[in-house]
Amino acid sequence: MRWADNIPTDNEPSYMLLMALCAVSAQSLTLKAVFDSTLLGDVVPHNSDSYFTEAISRIPVRAPDSHDLDYLRSFGLLAVYSLRSGNKGELHRYLGLCHAWIAQHGFHNEDHWDSSISLLEVDDRRRLFWCVFRLEIHSACVLGHIIRLPEAQVTVLYPRITPTMKRETQAWTAGWDYITDLF
Repeated sequence: MRWADNIPTDNEPSYMLLMALCAVSAQSLTLKAVFDSTLLGDVVPHNSDSYFTEAISRIPVRAPDSHDLDYLRSFGLLAVYSLRSGNKGELHRYLGLCHAWIAQHGFHNEDHWDSSISLLEVDDRRRLFWCVFRLEIHSACVLGHIIRLPEAQVTVLYPRITPTMKRETQAWTAGWDYITDLF
């Protein structure tokens, strides 16, 4: 577990990501958007807005020059939170930060990625990219805004399905790829 042993300091991108995750998680509890509500028991949801406010307070004034993927993960989660809150202005703000980070680092083109990363890291990056892409397309279709990340400009493959994966994981990944094709 990434944060099992310690909480990152509040000036690290990892902290912003943790707060964004907490915001979306608390929001899911409030909306009762969970797979099995019996697992919740008597859990009282935390105020998701406080986590959201803490996460956005850590966004740098200028576009981060860092290649740390936690920036993109955070911006994506903040966009999801805003979409689920019905706040279109904030949704576009965080999607805009996603697009800025992707453009600045050439993340839409695998040729610009560090060639020394492992195959697992490549697939993690692919998953992250396609999640942000799907969020962009979904919100454009539902809300009617322009598509700012056209697939014609993307050279990122889908994550691999490998023989070492459990059968359920292979099936889930194949389904995920199929749904991405629909977008």
